[in-house]
Amino acid sequence: MGLGSSKACIYRDAVDRWFACGCYDCCVGEQDARAEVIRRRFADDVYFWSGVAWKDYLFHVGNEHALLSIFFCHPLNPYTKFERFVLEWLQVTATCCWIVLFQQKLKQIHAEKEHDEASPIHDVIFLYVHVTLPLSIVQAILRFIARESGRPDGKLERCCGRRCLCVVQWFLMGWWFLVVSSLSSLCYKVIVNPGPWNNYGQDSVHLEHTYNLTLCSVLQGYSMWFILDQILPNDLHRCPWTFGFWSKWRRERREADTPSSLHAAYDWFGQRAGGWWSEASSVSSCSSSSSGSGDEGGCCAVCRH
Repeated sequence: MGLGSSKACIYRDAVDRWFACGCYDCCVGEQDARAEVIRRRFADDVYFWSGVAWKDYLFHVGNEHALLSIFFCHPLNPYTKFERFVLEWLQVTATCCWIVLFQQKLKQIHAEKEHDEASPIHDVIFLYVHVTLPLSIVQAILRFIARESGRPDGKLERCCGRRCLCVVQWFLMGWWFLVVSSLSSLCYKVIVNPGPWNNYGQDSVHLEHTYNLTLCSVLQGYSMWFILDQILPNDLHRCPWTFGFWSKWRRERREADTPSSLHAAYDWFGQRAGGWWSEASSVSSCSSSSSGSGDEGGCCAVCRH
Protein backbone atom coordinates (compact mmCIF):
# COMPACT_ATOMS: atom_id res chain seq x y z
CA MET A 1 0.00 0.00 0.00
CA GLY A 2 1.40 3.37 -1.06
CA LEU A 3 2.05 6.35 1.17
CA GLY A 4 -1.05 8.19 -0.04
CA SER A 5 -3.36 5.26 0.56
CA SER A 6 -1.78 4.68 3.97
CA LYS A 7 -2.52 8.25 5.00
CA ALA A 8 -6.07 8.02 3.67
CA CYS A 9 -6.65 5.01 5.89
CA ILE A 10 -5.28 6.93 8.87
CA TYR A 11 -7.67 9.82 8.14
CA ARG A 12 -10.64 7.48 7.90
CA ASP A 13 -9.58 5.66 11.05
CA ALA A 14 -9.40 8.98 12.93
CA VAL A 15 -13.00 9.78 11.96
CA ASP A 16 -14.27 6.29 12.77
CA ARG A 17 -12.64 6.27 16.21
CA TRP A 18 -13.97 9.76 16.90
CA PHE A 19 -17.49 8.54 16.08
CA ALA A 20 -16.98 5.44 18.20
CA CYS A 21 -15.83 7.07 21.42
CA GLY A 22 -14.70 10.62 20.70
CA CYS A 23 -11.08 9.70 21.23
CA TYR A 24 -7.97 8.68 19.41
CA ASP A 25 -4.91 9.15 21.59
CA CYS A 26 -6.25 6.63 24.08
CA CYS A 27 -5.58 4.05 21.38
CA VAL A 28 -2.62 5.72 19.65
CA GLY A 29 0.30 7.16 21.57
CA GLU A 30 1.02 10.88 21.43
CA GLN A 31 4.36 10.18 19.74
CA ASP A 32 2.90 7.70 17.27
CA ALA A 33 3.57 8.57 13.63
CA ARG A 34 -0.15 8.33 12.90
CA ALA A 35 -0.88 11.00 15.49
CA GLU A 36 1.54 13.35 13.74
CA VAL A 37 -0.19 12.72 10.40
CA ILE A 38 -3.56 13.59 11.93
CA ARG A 39 -2.23 16.77 13.56
CA ARG A 40 -0.85 17.93 10.21
CA ARG A 41 -4.20 17.22 8.55
CA PHE A 42 -5.95 19.45 11.09
CA ALA A 43 -3.31 22.14 10.71
CA ASP A 44 -3.87 22.18 6.93
CA ASP A 45 -7.59 22.88 7.49
CA VAL A 46 -8.76 19.99 5.32
CA TYR A 47 -12.42 18.94 5.14
CA PHE A 48 -12.06 15.64 3.30
CA TRP A 49 -11.27 12.87 5.78
CA SER A 50 -13.22 9.64 5.46
CA GLY A 51 -14.75 10.05 2.02
CA VAL A 52 -18.26 9.77 3.49
CA ALA A 53 -19.82 13.22 3.26
CA TRP A 54 -22.18 13.11 6.22
CA LYS A 55 -19.44 11.75 8.48
CA ASP A 56 -16.97 14.37 7.33
CA TYR A 57 -19.55 17.12 7.86
CA LEU A 58 -20.31 16.05 11.45
CA PHE A 59 -16.57 15.72 12.04
CA HIS A 60 -16.14 19.24 10.66
CA VAL A 61 -18.88 20.63 12.93
CA GLY A 62 -17.40 18.90 15.96
CA ASN A 63 -14.00 20.47 15.29
CA GLU A 64 -14.92 23.93 13.98
CA HIS A 65 -18.15 25.10 15.65
CA ALA A 66 -17.26 27.68 18.30
CA LEU A 67 -19.39 26.09 21.03
CA LEU A 68 -19.70 22.41 20.06
CA SER A 69 -15.97 22.05 19.43
CA ILE A 70 -15.34 22.79 23.12
CA PHE A 71 -16.92 19.41 23.88
CA PHE A 72 -16.39 17.38 20.70
CA CYS A 73 -13.18 18.44 18.98
CA HIS A 74 -10.70 15.67 18.23
CA PRO A 75 -8.08 15.09 20.96
CA LEU A 76 -5.28 15.44 18.40
CA ASN A 77 -6.55 18.77 17.06
CA PRO A 78 -3.76 21.35 17.62
CA TYR A 79 -6.43 23.83 18.77
CA THR A 80 -7.32 22.08 22.02
CA LYS A 81 -10.61 21.96 23.94
CA PHE A 82 -9.18 23.95 26.82
CA GLU A 83 -7.92 26.72 24.53
CA ARG A 84 -11.31 26.88 22.82
CA PHE A 85 -13.14 27.07 26.15
CA VAL A 86 -10.91 29.85 27.48
CA LEU A 87 -11.11 31.97 24.33
CA GLU A 88 -14.85 31.50 23.89
CA TRP A 89 -15.57 32.37 27.52
CA LEU A 90 -13.42 35.47 27.22
CA GLN A 91 -15.12 36.50 24.00
CA VAL A 92 -18.68 36.09 25.29
CA THR A 93 -17.95 37.82 28.61
CA ALA A 94 -16.05 40.68 27.00
CA THR A 95 -18.76 41.25 24.38
CA CYS A 96 -21.61 41.39 26.90
CA CYS A 97 -19.79 43.62 29.40
CA TRP A 98 -18.26 45.94 26.84
CA ILE A 99 -21.57 46.60 25.09
CA VAL A 100 -23.28 47.40 28.40
CA LEU A 101 -20.56 49.89 29.28
CA PHE A 102 -20.63 51.57 25.90
CA GLN A 103 -24.42 51.71 25.79
CA GLN A 104 -24.26 53.63 29.05
CA LYS A 105 -21.54 55.81 27.59
CA LEU A 106 -23.75 56.55 24.59
CA LYS A 107 -26.60 57.53 26.89
CA GLN A 108 -24.33 59.96 28.73
CA ILE A 109 -23.19 61.46 25.43
CA HIS A 110 -26.80 61.99 24.34
CA ALA A 111 -27.65 63.50 27.72
CA GLU A 112 -24.81 65.99 27.39
CA LYS A 113 -26.04 66.97 23.92
CA GLU A 114 -29.64 67.70 24.79
CA HIS A 115 -30.28 69.73 21.67
CA ASP A 116 -28.83 67.14 19.30
CA GLU A 117 -31.03 64.34 18.03
CA ALA A 118 -29.73 60.83 18.59
CA SER A 119 -28.58 59.19 15.36
CA PRO A 120 -29.03 55.40 15.21
CA ILE A 121 -26.48 55.17 12.40
CA HIS A 122 -23.94 57.09 14.46
CA ASP A 123 -24.58 54.80 17.44
CA VAL A 124 -24.11 51.66 15.33
CA ILE A 125 -20.83 52.97 13.92
CA PHE A 126 -19.71 53.99 17.41
CA LEU A 127 -20.41 50.50 18.78
CA TYR A 128 -18.71 48.83 15.83
CA VAL A 129 -15.55 50.92 16.10
CA HIS A 130 -15.27 50.74 19.89
CA VAL A 131 -16.66 47.26 20.61
CA THR A 132 -17.03 44.87 17.69
CA LEU A 133 -13.84 45.73 15.82
CA PRO A 134 -11.39 45.68 18.77
CA LEU A 135 -12.91 42.49 20.19
CA SER A 136 -12.71 40.79 16.80
CA ILE A 137 -9.07 41.79 16.35
CA VAL A 138 -8.06 40.59 19.82
CA GLN A 139 -9.91 37.29 19.42
CA ALA A 140 -8.48 36.73 15.93
CA ILE A 141 -4.93 37.24 17.22
CA LEU A 142 -5.42 34.93 20.19
CA ARG A 143 -7.11 32.26 18.07
CA PHE A 144 -4.34 32.46 15.44
CA ILE A 145 -1.62 32.03 18.06
CA ALA A 146 -3.53 29.17 19.71
CA ARG A 147 -3.77 27.33 16.39
CA GLU A 148 -0.16 28.00 15.46
CA SER A 149 1.18 26.89 18.83
CA GLY A 150 0.01 23.34 18.13
CA ARG A 151 0.72 23.35 14.40
CA PRO A 152 3.48 20.87 13.47
CA ASP A 153 6.41 22.77 11.97
CA GLY A 154 4.43 26.03 11.91
CA LYS A 155 6.11 29.27 10.87
CA LEU A 156 5.80 30.88 14.29
CA GLU A 157 7.11 27.77 15.98
CA ARG A 158 10.15 27.71 13.69
CA CYS A 159 10.82 31.40 14.32
CA CYS A 160 10.66 31.53 18.11
CA GLY A 161 10.53 27.90 19.24
CA ARG A 162 7.67 25.84 20.65
CA ARG A 163 8.19 26.75 24.32
CA CYS A 164 8.62 30.44 23.60
CA LEU A 165 5.46 30.45 21.48
CA CYS A 166 3.50 28.76 24.28
CA VAL A 167 4.77 31.35 26.75
CA VAL A 168 3.67 34.17 24.44
CA GLN A 169 0.29 32.53 23.93
CA TRP A 170 -0.51 32.12 27.61
CA PHE A 171 0.90 35.53 28.48
CA LEU A 172 -1.52 37.13 26.00
CA MET A 173 -4.39 34.98 27.26
CA GLY A 174 -3.57 35.93 30.85
CA TRP A 175 -3.45 39.61 29.93
CA TRP A 176 -6.79 39.36 28.14
CA PHE A 177 -8.25 37.49 31.12
CA LEU A 178 -7.30 40.38 33.42
CA VAL A 179 -8.87 42.88 30.99
CA VAL A 180 -12.10 40.89 30.77
CA SER A 181 -12.21 40.42 34.55
CA SER A 182 -11.89 44.17 35.00
CA LEU A 183 -14.67 44.74 32.46
CA SER A 184 -16.89 42.22 34.27
CA SER A 185 -16.32 43.90 37.63
CA LEU A 186 -16.99 47.34 36.20
CA CYS A 187 -20.10 46.11 34.38
CA TYR A 188 -21.46 44.57 37.58
CA LYS A 189 -20.86 47.84 39.41
CA VAL A 190 -22.59 49.87 36.72
CA ILE A 191 -25.66 47.61 36.77
CA VAL A 192 -26.04 46.85 40.48
CA ASN A 193 -24.48 49.63 42.56
CA PRO A 194 -26.50 52.88 42.55
CA GLY A 195 -24.52 55.94 41.53
CA PRO A 196 -24.13 58.66 38.91
CA TRP A 197 -23.04 56.00 36.39
CA ASN A 198 -26.54 54.42 36.35
CA ASN A 199 -28.66 57.44 37.31
CA TYR A 200 -28.69 56.22 40.92
CA GLY A 201 -30.24 52.88 40.10
CA GLN A 202 -32.88 54.09 37.64
CA ASP A 203 -31.02 52.63 34.66
CA SER A 204 -30.23 49.28 36.27
CA VAL A 205 -33.18 47.46 34.70
CA HIS A 206 -32.35 48.86 31.26
CA LEU A 207 -28.68 47.91 31.57
CA GLU A 208 -29.51 44.41 32.75
CA HIS A 209 -31.88 44.07 29.79
CA THR A 210 -29.09 45.19 27.45
CA TYR A 211 -26.77 42.59 28.94
CA ASN A 212 -29.33 39.81 28.44
CA LEU A 213 -30.05 40.89 24.87
CA THR A 214 -26.36 40.85 24.07
CA LEU A 215 -25.99 37.38 25.56
CA CYS A 216 -28.94 36.15 23.48
CA SER A 217 -27.37 37.69 20.39
CA VAL A 218 -24.12 35.84 21.05
CA LEU A 219 -26.01 32.58 21.52
CA GLN A 220 -27.90 33.16 18.27
CA GLY A 221 -24.53 33.50 16.58
CA TYR A 222 -23.86 29.85 17.36
CA SER A 223 -26.91 28.95 15.27
CA MET A 224 -25.99 31.37 12.49
CA TRP A 225 -22.67 29.56 12.16
CA PHE A 226 -24.36 26.65 10.40
CA ILE A 227 -25.71 28.98 7.71
CA LEU A 228 -22.51 30.97 7.28
CA ASP A 229 -20.52 27.74 7.10
CA GLN A 230 -22.43 26.87 3.92
CA ILE A 231 -22.05 30.19 2.09
CA LEU A 232 -18.85 31.96 3.13
CA PRO A 233 -15.82 31.60 0.85
CA ASN A 234 -12.80 29.58 1.92
CA ASP A 235 -9.47 28.71 0.35
CA LEU A 236 -9.05 32.37 -0.59
CA HIS A 237 -5.46 31.68 -1.63
CA ARG A 238 -6.69 29.36 -4.39
CA CYS A 239 -8.60 30.13 -7.55
CA PRO A 240 -11.45 29.56 -8.10
CA TRP A 241 -12.76 30.05 -4.58
CA THR A 242 -14.94 27.50 -2.90
CA PHE A 243 -18.01 28.58 -0.94
CA GLY A 244 -19.05 26.66 2.13
CA PHE A 245 -18.23 23.21 3.43
CA TRP A 246 -19.71 21.13 0.62
CA SER A 247 -17.97 23.03 -2.16
CA LYS A 248 -14.56 22.63 -0.55
CA TRP A 249 -15.24 19.02 0.43
CA ARG A 250 -16.11 18.10 -3.18
CA ARG A 251 -12.96 19.80 -4.47
CA GLU A 252 -10.78 17.89 -2.01
CA ARG A 253 -12.55 14.65 -2.88
CA ARG A 254 -11.80 15.17 -6.58
CA GLU A 255 -8.17 15.91 -5.76
CA ALA A 256 -7.95 12.78 -3.62
CA ASP A 257 -9.27 10.52 -6.39
CA THR A 258 -7.05 8.83 -8.92
CA PRO A 259 -7.31 10.11 -12.52
CA SER A 260 -9.27 7.03 -13.54
CA SER A 261 -11.93 7.70 -10.91
CA LEU A 262 -11.93 11.48 -11.14
CA HIS A 263 -15.32 11.67 -12.81
CA ALA A 264 -16.91 8.72 -11.07
CA ALA A 265 -20.39 9.29 -9.67
CA TYR A 266 -20.61 9.81 -5.91
CA ASP A 267 -23.47 10.50 -3.61
CA TRP A 268 -23.15 12.47 -0.38
CA PHE A 269 -22.57 9.26 1.52
CA GLY A 270 -19.26 8.68 -0.27
CA GLN A 271 -20.52 5.90 -2.53
CA ARG A 272 -19.92 5.33 -6.21
CA ALA A 273 -22.79 3.17 -7.40
CA GLY A 274 -24.86 1.74 -4.63
CA GLY A 275 -27.63 2.33 -2.13
CA TRP A 276 -27.81 5.49 -0.08
CA TRP A 277 -27.53 3.72 3.23
CA SER A 278 -24.70 1.33 2.50
CA GLU A 279 -21.12 2.44 3.06
CA ALA A 280 -19.56 -0.70 1.59
CA SER A 281 -18.05 1.09 -1.40
CA SER A 282 -16.40 3.85 0.63
CA VAL A 283 -15.70 2.42 4.07
CA SER A 284 -14.13 -0.90 3.22
CA SER A 285 -11.36 -1.90 5.57
CA CYS A 286 -7.96 -0.54 4.68
CA SER A 287 -6.43 -3.67 6.06
CA SER A 288 -7.81 -5.59 3.11
CA SER A 289 -5.26 -3.89 0.90
CA SER A 290 -2.61 -6.25 2.19
CA SER A 291 -4.37 -9.15 0.51
CA GLY A 292 -4.42 -7.47 -2.91
CA SER A 293 -1.72 -7.58 -5.54
CA GLY A 294 0.37 -4.43 -5.86
CA ASP A 295 0.42 -1.23 -3.81
CA GLU A 296 -3.24 -0.43 -4.32
CA GLY A 297 -4.72 -3.90 -4.50
CA GLY A 298 -7.75 -4.36 -2.31
CA CYS A 299 -7.75 -0.80 -0.98
CA CYS A 300 -10.92 1.24 -1.30
CA ALA A 301 -11.25 4.00 -3.89
CA VAL A 302 -10.79 6.79 -1.37
CA CYS A 303 -7.49 5.31 -0.25
CA ARG A 304 -6.03 5.33 -3.76
CA HIS A 305 -4.50 8.78 -3.88
